[in-house]
Amino acid sequence: LAELQYHERYDVSPFIEQRIDFNALSKAGADIVTGVQSHVPQALEFTDGKLILYGLGNLFFDQMASLSTREGIIAKHTIYKGRHISTQLLTTLIYDYGQPRWTTPDERSSLLRRVFAASYWED
Repeated sequence: LAELQYHERYDVSPFIEQRIDFNALSKAGADIVTGVQSHVPQALEFTDGKLILYGLGNLFFDQMASLSTREGIIAKHTIYKGRHISTQLLTTLIYDYGQPRWTTPDERSSLLRRVFAASYWED
C-alpha cells in the first residue's frame, strides 16, 4: 500500500503528473495507491491488476461551499495473506461543518457516477 499527500485538487480528474507518479508507485510494487490530498473525490484507475485511487475527497472538513467538497470516499480494503482481495467504496457527505454521514442511495449514485466517468479502465 502507498498513500500520497499530493498537490491539492478540486477536480474529479487528477493532474497528469499525479497519474505518472501514482502509476510509477504501482509499477514499483504497490498493489493499492491512494491519494489523500484531494478535497473532492477523484478518479480511479485499474492497471495490471492494481488499484489507484487518485483522491478520496473530504471526510472531516469544514468546506461547505459546494457539494463536491462535502463528499468523501472511505476505501475499505480486504487483504488476506498479503494479497489484495477486494475494495469497497463507502461514500460520505459532510453536514454542519465537519460532521460526516453516510450518503443516501441517490447521493451515492451521483458521486460514484462522476468518479467512474472520470476513471481510467483497462481494456
